Parts: sequence; C-alpha cells; structure tokens
Amino acid sequence: MSASGLQLPSERSDRINPFGRMLASRVLGHMIGPLDSERGDGERRLELDKFGIEVEEPWCRERILGVLRSFFDGFETAISRPSRLDERRGPHEPLYYPFYYEGAAMGYGARQAFRFRLTRSMVAGFEREATSPDHPFAFLQYVGLGFWLGFRFAGYSRAIDFIAEGLQERRLRHLLHDGYGFQLGFFRLRKKPRLVDSIRSLEGFGRASAFNGLGRSLWFFHMDRPEAAMEAARAFEDDKLDVFGGMGLAATFTRVDDLSRPYSIAEKLEGGERRAFEKGIRIALFCRHENDAEFLESSMVSLEVAVRERVRADLDHALRVGEATRRSDEFIAEFHDGCSA
Repeated sequence: MSASGLQLPSERSDRINPFGRMLASRVLGHMIGPLDSERGDGERRLELDKFGIEVEEPWCRERILGVLRSFFDGFETAISRPSRLDERRGPHEPLYYPFYYEGAAMGYGARQAFRFRLTRSMVAGFEREATSPDHPFAFLQYVGLGFWLGFRFAGYSRAIDFIAEGLQERRLRHLLHDGYGFQLGFFRLRKKPRLVDSIRSLEGFGRASAFNGLGRSLWFFHMDRPEAAMEAARAFEDDKLDVFGGMGLAATFTRVDDLSRPYSIAEKLEGGERRAFEKGIRIALFCRHENDAEFLESSMVSLEVAVRERVRADLDHALRVGEATRRSDEFIAEFHDGCSA
C-alpha cells in the first residue's frame, strides 16, 4: 500500500461497464461543470456561483476555492492517474490535504463504476485496496466514499444503510451516512429540497450522522454570514442540533489556521445549539490531530493565550473520548456523544 493509503487499480481498464460509464459521466458533469477551462494559462478556474455559493468575503472565497481545488484534484487523479496519487498531492498545502484524500476516495468509487462490479464488491475492494484503519486520513476516505454513494443512490438512503452494514470496518459505517448527507446538501437540496426526506427515513445514528454531513455542506454556502448559517440550521427543526454540530465541525476544520473564529461564533449561541456547535469543534480538532498533529500544533502557536488554552482543553477532551471509544462497534455514535459532554 502506498504512503497515502490509496493503492488504486492499475490505469489499464478492465471490462468496461456501459452503465457505469454513463453514471460516472453524469457525476463528472455535476462536479466538473462548474469549472471554467477557458483561462489562457491552461489552468482551470472554479466558479463558485455555479455551485450556488455566493460568499463575498475574499478570505472565504479563497478558502472554499482551495478546498474544492484539492478535492477535485484528488478525485480526478484517482480516476485518471491513480498511480500518481501521492506525488500529485505535493502542490497542496497541509491545510488542504484532507480534502485531497476525501476526493480521491470518491474517485475510487467513480473509477469502479466503469467496471462490472457490484456496489458491495466495490466497497469491499475499497477497504482492501484503498485504505487502512490506522491511515491518518481514514475518516476522510470513508466520508469521500459516502459522497460517491450519494451520487449513486441519491434519494435511496436505505441503500446506504445496506452498504454501511456490510463494511469490514463496521465501526466507521456512519461516516458513509455523513458523506451521503454532505453530498445531498452540497449538490442536490437546492434544486430538490424534498430529498431531505431520504435522510429523515434513516434510523438511529445514521440519521444524525447524515444531518451532520448536511450541516457541514451548508457551512460552505454561509461561511461569511454565520447568522444566516444558524437560521438555515434552525429550519431543520427536530434535526437542527445535528446540523449545528456539522456546522461547528466545518467552521473549525476549514479554519484551523485561525481557531479564534469558530469559538467566536459559538459564543453567540445558547443552550443546545451552542453545545452542538462546540461538539463539532471538538470533533474537528480530533480529526485534524489524526490527520497531522504537527500541523495542528503549529496552527495553535499564534493564538491568544485564552483561546489557545480553550483549544487545548477541547482537543484533550476529544482525544480522551477517542481513545475510550475508537475500538467500539459504535465508535462514531459514542464519540459524538462523548464530545457533547
């Protein structure tokens, strides 16, 4: 297995599946459509408004563009040049590495759609060939696979349940639900709002995890307007706290180089909304620590003392919870619950 953990099939295609080709082409159309390839220097440009993202603050736009560039680069590399996945990570900053591997994991699913391969067989291959439980980006990889399943089974959330229950790493199964929720929120709900019913049809923590993913997606549309983001979360009524948790996670994970910002947002919330948002902060810190502890530590150095102490306390809390729960079959649910305390 490569250093990245993604040792994808060779670039020589096996039997071509015409239905898989059609499906992968539709996915590529959804994702690559918002790319503008008419720049004279040959470099493609992302147009945020084509995604429906209308943030105005320059730093927000640049941050979202960086996330999307990394994600798309990983996605496309996993499809077209899987043997070069590690070396093509180089141009991206450590801040964006998680999104690169997230996109690459989705690309694994898309690449397999070109072959005659049942979905459960594809997922088994993903766990065997493309990741490992101790890989630093394993959480992102499972979420990225959930993105692909969102394209493959949009509106059919029970299919996600069926596939998730068949994972070898069953303790990570709810990350597929998270990716499914993000995919619906980012690509689908603006045009087909009734698709949220497919998330509400899920049972147990799968539903909560999917709404957490949906909350993460919504943050990208309101990154420079936190108040609008909170109003959007409240519209989900009974599921709003899971959406708030996802927003807290995204606000922290995408702004790890200035952790004062998510904490300042949390201070404007009250009661359960604040607790859910702060749970997301702790989960994001834990994930960033798993990805690259050295990078997270370096990001904390410039913080004011009071903020740095708060970050340290939340990180230590999440690490204790993670150590106590990560071997459990219900790891994701128990970890979320522990980070809520």
